[in-house]
Amino acid sequence: MRKRSLVTGALIALVLLNSGCVIQPLQPEDALVSKNIDLEIKQAMAKDTAAQLSRLFAMGKTTLDFEQSSEDGFSTELKKLLRQQGFAVKERMPKESPAFNLSSSPPTTDIASTTETATEPGVPISYTVDGSSDFYYVHLRAGEQNLTRTYVFTNSEVVPAGHWVKKEQR
Repeated sequence: MRKRSLVTGALIALVLLNSGCVIQPLQPEDALVSKNIDLEIKQAMAKDTAAQLSRLFAMGKTTLDFEQSSEDGFSTELKKLLRQQGFAVKERMPKESPAFNLSSSPPTTDIASTTETATEPGVPISYTVDGSSDFYYVHLRAGEQNLTRTYVFTNSEVVPAGHWVKKEQR
């Protein structure tokens, strides 16, 4: 009986902790990608995230404006896949980038994948990627939409543990 209540308590704690992560809105500077996740796992989750974004927005007509300046395995793979699908991708550069400090002109913080889309307003994108040794999640904010998907590591690969969940706006 005691073992059962411990398991139940642990499950409730996990759900509450996870729901807190899902409910919290991401700020523009949030580039939260766990360093403890293997590159292959990050790339698999990025592939699934890119597929979800392509279902939500028109490829070839949408500019995705990444609000964080992260160059981890998830971010790099996600941006690459989105460009391959025909999205224009705007990126933020680190505020204190040495590349900008070498010139006498004031630094710009946005870089667009094409010059035509540099002035177009884009869909703001931010995300959080985290997990443990066998459980992972992606929380994605795309415009006004907040989406979350969990993944499990099984048979040497990462597979979705459920559907994308959308938080409804009040």
